[in-house]
Amino acid sequence: VIAAGDYHMAVDSYRTGRVGVSLTRDPPVNNVRPAVDVTMETAAATVDGPLVGVVLTGMGEDGAAGIEAIAEAGGTTLAQDEATSAVFGMPKRAIETGCVDGVAPVDDVAAAILDACEMT
Repeated sequence: VIAAGDYHMAVDSYRTGRVGVSLTRDPPVNNVRPAVDVTMETAAATVDGPLVGVVLTGMGEDGAAGIEAIAEAGGTTLAQDEATSAVFGMPKRAIETGCVDGVAPVDDVAAAILDACEMT
């Protein structure tokens, strides 16, 4: 699921593997809308099953608070490595939280997600 432009995407329900989301025009978070922190933080608060959070290339610190929330909820967290990031700002900030379980090149991220899902 990808957030529509200029809308935050919030996870508002979870039941037996089905996730419900809503789009909001709430104020920007980290100076952006959509902000992945909104999605990750609401997922961490709502999903009581396996949860994997990933921060890919991007500018700024969006995603860092979401990674912390997912880690605190017992989820698995991943970030894209610097070598394959066009802009390393978001992954770097996520890694700096100390809550990232694994760092991978972009071509290995899908496999890392599958591995994380198999471990839960």
